[in-house]
Amino acid sequence: KSLNFIIYHPDPIEIFSFISLLAFSINKYEFKSGWHKNYSLSSFNLHLINYIKRFPLRIDLSLGLANNIKYEGGFLFKTALNYEIEFNPINLLLALSYNKFIDIDDNQLNFKALDFILLNIQLSKEFKIN
Repeated sequence: KSLNFIIYHPDPIEIFSFISLLAFSINKYEFKSGWHKNYSLSSFNLHLINYIKRFPLRIDLSLGLANNIKYEGGFLFKTALNYEIEFNPINLLLALSYNKFIDIDDNQLNFKALDFILLNIQLSKEFKIN
């Protein structure tokens, strides 16, 4: 299971002629079964989100600080492909993501620390705070 809080920047930004959204997130993942049994991960990420115009798809690239049970601290790189179905008042989001945890061990980056792929079905609710 996972719990994600995402805060979007109100203005789109342009990078390499692509219009993108900037967002910040706080995430908590817990695995109770499977080969990552009793594993948890917490992270704070910065997101760059691009929407594909012809389809209701978005590409989400993020990098952030993370902490988990197996390794003390490090970075989390995440790339996700999201398909959103709009309902009222809650949206349904199908997400396929690749997550790469990069461990910091003795001032060296360990890229072989942990990789996992997630297929999520998420319920999302957007609201605006003025």
